[in-house]
Amino acid sequence: MLISPRATEFYYARMQSFIGAAKVDSFVRFYELPGGQHGPSSVFQPEWEQRHWLV
Repeated sequence: MLISPRATEFYYARMQSFIGAAKVDSFVRFYELPGGQHGPSSVFQPEWEQRHWLV
């Protein structure tokens, strides 16, 4: 099963609105990886991605 990045973002935002951002931040870290696709099985070239993402 694939979970889209937007669904994860929506879930994180709902947690924050339900119990508060400070409480969520005490036990959850949410990082989005540009070009990371759906996880570790994807081909990810951080050097290329960082150059184009930061420009």
